[in-house]
Amino acid sequence: MTTRLRSPWGILFLLFIAASIAYTDRQVLSLFVGPIRRDLRIGDAEMGVLIGFAFALVYAAAGLPSGWLADRVPRRRLLLFGIAIWSLGTLGCGLAGRVETLFLARFAVGLGEAVLTPAAVSILGDVFDDSLRGRALGLYFTGIEAGVGLSMVAGGGLSALVRPFCPGAPWRGVFVILALIGAVLWVTVARCLPEPTRSTSRALRKRGRERGDPLPWGLLCILYAISAVMSVMENALGAWAPTLLMQTSGWSVSRLGPVLGSCLILGGSAGVALGGFASDRLNRRRRLMFAGAVCILHGALCIALSLVGFRISFLVIGTLFFCSGSATSLTIAWIVELMPPDRRGFATAVAFLLNVAIGAGVGPLLVPLTAGLLAHPDLGREMALLAPLIMIPGLLLLTYRFQKNSQKYL
Repeated sequence: MTTRLRSPWGILFLLFIAASIAYTDRQVLSLFVGPIRRDLRIGDAEMGVLIGFAFALVYAAAGLPSGWLADRVPRRRLLLFGIAIWSLGTLGCGLAGRVETLFLARFAVGLGEAVLTPAAVSILGDVFDDSLRGRALGLYFTGIEAGVGLSMVAGGGLSALVRPFCPGAPWRGVFVILALIGAVLWVTVARCLPEPTRSTSRALRKRGRERGDPLPWGLLCILYAISAVMSVMENALGAWAPTLLMQTSGWSVSRLGPVLGSCLILGGSAGVALGGFASDRLNRRRRLMFAGAVCILHGALCIALSLVGFRISFLVIGTLFFCSGSATSLTIAWIVELMPPDRRGFATAVAFLLNVAIGAGVGPLLVPLTAGLLAHPDLGREMALLAPLIMIPGLLLLTYRFQKNSQKYL
């Protein structure tokens, strides 16, 4: 017997849980860089490929087809497929005995997670009206930010829990447990998640074609760019902050994970919630000023990271995730608003394709590549060199309002 959720907020909560688990499975690899390098005998560049490129490659290939499917096929079935594939990939990460096997397992994680957000955003767009959609998306993206932090908290806690059973490689036990949690999620979604009626009808699509409303491609490109470069900085920090902070402090995984993870959860979750709220409450001109200011602040904080001590760096990193979360949530909610209802899944897939292909694919590699330019590698100095990346689209967004052809969209 199945019990389908009827409340939009209940559906949102279930999708929030799915996003948290998905991003925990994606990011937890970063917490075990040292043990995995030792056990599989691989270098920093190969580790950067495993964390980012291996995941991003298949996500890039599957992202746009997933968005196209989310606009056309039952989203519940699409989610069940994705959960099954990424959970099997997570299990494969724990059982991998060679770097090639781990690479293929990361492929599976990327393939499964490629369907999650396009399907989830399409569902939320149907169950929430315009006045609440920004907040709903912001709360959903809170699950993504929570997953990034939970990968540190859960990874550190589970590592200590499974150590007596896996004394030589506790990281393997962590991946197996996360795969089992994914199996529980699959059963829950199969039993509880309904397939909402799509808000798009043939008549609605026909009216849109007859109106011939053009899309603001200039604004859309800037919004996509902001989301992508925020992802670059976020993935660079998420991938290497645990390892570099452990090297500078001497803290263990079980000690650093909960502290760093809590900073990421609090900062990122508060940021995406604020971005969703701002999307609903601010008019378009004020959203533009808000997003541009957050980009500039984010770049300044990246520079500040090179100047602070070890303990203060936790606060700065948490604030960086707050800025990136608020900007990403606002820009994607804005993209969804600008797109017709029957293109929301594909539009979201484009945003997350860029986030993963550029952010997850390039971000983790930028840190070791930048470190090679420095005599004494340091997370703060490397992030300071990358700071201009995020300031450029922010400045472009602030100047967009002065273009005559942009006024109708602001």
